[in-house]
Amino acid sequence: MEVWCKPITASVFRHTKRAEQDTNRITLHTGRNMTDAFQVLFRDSMQAFTVKGYRVDGVPDGMTVSGCAQGYEVYNDGLAYPDRLTGKTDVAVASNATQGYIFRVKTDMPEGAVPCLYPITVTMQIANADGTETEMPVYLQVYVHKAQIPSPDHSAFGHEYFFRMAGDDETNIAYANAMRELRVNSLYVNAVPLLCKGGTKKIGAHSWHFDFSAFDHFVNLFLTHGSFRMLTITGIIHPVDGKQITAIDEAGKGCSMPIFTEDADMEAASAWAAAFYGSIAAHCKEMGWHTMLQFHLEDEPHTTESWLWARTICKQAAPGVPCTEPIDTLGIGRALGDACDIPVPRLEVFDTDREYYTSHRAAERAVWCYSCCYPEEPWWLNKFIDLPARYARMIKWACYAQDISGFLHWGFNFWSEDSLYGLTPNARFKGDGFIVYPNTETENKGVLMSNRGLATTMGLEEWELLHQLGEKDAALAKTMACRVARTFRAFAEDPAALDDTRREVLFMLDTL
Repeated sequence: MEVWCKPITASVFRHTKRAEQDTNRITLHTGRNMTDAFQVLFRDSMQAFTVKGYRVDGVPDGMTVSGCAQGYEVYNDGLAYPDRLTGKTDVAVASNATQGYIFRVKTDMPEGAVPCLYPITVTMQIANADGTETEMPVYLQVYVHKAQIPSPDHSAFGHEYFFRMAGDDETNIAYANAMRELRVNSLYVNAVPLLCKGGTKKIGAHSWHFDFSAFDHFVNLFLTHGSFRMLTITGIIHPVDGKQITAIDEAGKGCSMPIFTEDADMEAASAWAAAFYGSIAAHCKEMGWHTMLQFHLEDEPHTTESWLWARTICKQAAPGVPCTEPIDTLGIGRALGDACDIPVPRLEVFDTDREYYTSHRAAERAVWCYSCCYPEEPWWLNKFIDLPARYARMIKWACYAQDISGFLHWGFNFWSEDSLYGLTPNARFKGDGFIVYPNTETENKGVLMSNRGLATTMGLEEWELLHQLGEKDAALAKTMACRVARTFRAFAEDPAALDDTRREVLFMLDTL
């Protein structure tokens, strides 16, 4: 029986063997209100065995150490990719196979605590195929530094996921809890279905009765269980071609209205857009949410006509509410210009048109970035399952290095059985539609985190470390960020660079 440790930056497959330098010891460097993780690997060339669970000794107050078996996603290339954090503490392992076990370390030491090294012992409990039982120790040292990470709703960095709402509160609460763990602080609100559910109806040629009861229930639930500072209302213009908008009819159902076509009733469309934007803005002001509010208008517009039409109406109906938009083609960002308060170019669009977005930032205006399917080449940082999970973490270092103030990933829980991004073995964009898994493995409802989600959380917390360092020495913080990732396609290939730089930044914050 072999047991050894690896940093979480390493992607360990089932055919991996122990290297000479691998031991059953590992040291982590973290701060207060931070997340860190490590892997314990098991392999026996003689017999099958079962990992039954673990025992942890020496954990100080204010720290939790929790583990689960690593899950593997098998695609049509034949590889079993490590990604799902199963939630299970027991797992059967075949002979000559390597099984991973992921431990997450979360620290909430009291404010003002001095840096300290804590020795912890994790004892793995093994049941062998021959009926014998074995206990295998793993020695963990956790160095807790002075730095403290703010809660997501107090972060200067924005983070948003597109997601599918659940039909019941219990599942939506599980989503909100997962978003808190992922440091999601921009709540994506698909408003039209919620308005329909509440009883909103068209009551005249150009007028609507709005009922916000379901909308309020949804928002309040997520605000209660999550940690949000922004409400982002999804666009009513159909994505890409922009020739339809989603409206609500006399029966209180969602419907489509044409715009900028021969059969379009632009007066009716404009009336609906004004009523939609204006009513949401007025209601959010009444609820005390107006400072959180922003609108998406279309999602990936490929022409400007529809978007600029909606922006003009939104500016009149909801003055002062910013509009932000994912942009997936070159030229659209420049064409929308200052009308788009917060452009969100896709990674390769930002990289290719860096001059424009740099000028936008130079005018002290925010720029976010996002990922959605593309770029799919392996030399880009992205969140695909078949890329190293640490890439999801390094994205945030690249954001800091380039003064990008927020990140949007379209896929939180799109688990559809399709050939592009879903759960099927022939998915082209492996895992791009989801960062969490549906929990079908344990009795608890809700979702299971992924390695990519864990890396996302860690990267966002590391952005906070860089931000704190930058407040003391801006040039030094940029230098440290660039050591990990200068851009989304210029980054350190050595996994150790990530943990080494994190450790150095933590020590710097201890002394500066």
